[in-house]
Amino acid sequence: MRQFSFKSFTAGLVCGGMIMGLCVPSLAAQTVKKLEAYYKDIKLEINGSIVTPKDANGKVVDPFIVDGTTYLPARALAEALGCDVSWITETNTVVVKSQTTSGQSIFLSGLAQTTSVPASAFRNWSSSTDYDATGQQYSSSLVATVEGSVPAGTITQYAQYDLGRKYATLTGRITPMKGLAAIGGSTHQINFYGDGELLYSSPVFSSSLSSASDAFNIDVSSVGVLKIEMVTVRTSIASYATGLGIIGPMLTSK
Repeated sequence: MRQFSFKSFTAGLVCGGMIMGLCVPSLAAQTVKKLEAYYKDIKLEINGSIVTPKDANGKVVDPFIVDGTTYLPARALAEALGCDVSWITETNTVVVKSQTTSGQSIFLSGLAQTTSVPASAFRNWSSSTDYDATGQQYSSSLVATVEGSVPAGTITQYAQYDLGRKYATLTGRITPMKGLAAIGGSTHQINFYGDGELLYSSPVFSSSLSSASDAFNIDVSSVGVLKIEMVTVRTSIASYATGLGIIGPMLTSK
């Protein structure tokens, strides 16, 4: 362990220079404190990766311990977490901002469901078992099906996602799954809700629309919670599962 005694190490320099790795000019109102810093070859690991802390000029800045408190270079920490760092001289303020994600997109299938009724109401597309009515397979897509053993009547199933009003649009395409054409007594429809308000309803898919598809582009800019619902109407018990696929549903951030 190496022990260093700093004769005139200002608090302003500790906060602005050593910790932030920023260039901080001399200020009129500063508090000067003497302190001892201990260096123990402290490593900084972020999300499983070792990060070498550096200042704005690329010089390595080692973390240290003062009075039992470990001081980390905030610039390296913030930037490793995808944030921008700056220093406002007039107010002695360190500013950390998340980098913009405007226009970036993610597939809805990669977003965790907060609620699902039943548990597999809208599941991810399986490359081994799922086909649309024309025999095609897709990735980054969702499937909603009703098993053949379910009796006649109206069946409603849904899943919810927490969007947090972070996204601008939801786009994709709805298509029947293989098997709907052979079931004359089943219909399926998908509805999208934002915070309880109906945003969009697909056509009602039946055996006569078994090869059709429906593209959608939904404004979700003010949506906190997204709910996707499939309503199935059956006049008799089917011999096997039927349902709809949501192909490539994509959220574009603001």
